[in-house]
Amino acid sequence: MWTFPVLHARLLSAVLVLLLCPYGGLAAAATRPSGKPNVLLITIDTLRSDHLGCYGYRQIKTPNIDGLARDGIRFEKAFTPVPITLPAHAALLSGTYPMYNGLHDFSGNKLNPAQPTLASVLKQNGYSTGAVVAAAVLDSRFGLNHGFDFYYDHFDFSRLLETNLDAMERPGNVVVDEALKWLGKNSGKKFFFWMHLYDPHAPYRPPTPYSQQYEARPFSRIRQRHGIEKPGRRERGFVDGLERHRGEIRARTEAC
Repeated sequence: MWTFPVLHARLLSAVLVLLLCPYGGLAAAATRPSGKPNVLLITIDTLRSDHLGCYGYRQIKTPNIDGLARDGIRFEKAFTPVPITLPAHAALLSGTYPMYNGLHDFSGNKLNPAQPTLASVLKQNGYSTGAVVAAAVLDSRFGLNHGFDFYYDHFDFSRLLETNLDAMERPGNVVVDEALKWLGKNSGKKFFFWMHLYDPHAPYRPPTPYSQQYEARPFSRIRQRHGIEKPGRRERGFVDGLERHRGEIRARTEAC
């Protein structure tokens, strides 16, 4: 069982939000006739705050995320009403609790199509809306595509049993490539874009060279003894790899 401090650390900073406002390097947004900013939402599954430089961790390199924290607003305490990918994102995008929106587990539920979401509200206000998700647990069949003009899921559900949906995922580089395509086509419009990354989630299979960068730091023996898996060398490799993707997205959005 998770103790509160461990659960708190696991949930804190699970979501990174970048609001493109008309200041600094994002001055291009100020030239829009409506004055409305673009909105980019990046969510990263199971990314722990205690393994990010901006929260004091010094054994990993996260300069892009650290820069976002330095230039924006960094929350020291953040909580989710449910520590499960699908209902947590439903709560985030709808602003409602699981008992209200009906999504409280991995599957078997669907978001009410009449439920307003961040995407549907922004679409009603003239925004182009797009999303690319990395895990089948966020597939459009569960209703999170409500309000999105473009929702890239494209998962083959014949591959796995319904109980194994969390094992069906796509790597961050594929997510970012699709995200950059959409941003390239919509950079001249007001847009809301959501990019979901799943790489730090188990099983840990980071690509080279990230899989070798933290080889000397295995999982904590103490946490292993208590059945609590702490991010180790393989997850650190994923986080380091995500840094490159964050940099690519930030470069593109700052040019919009």
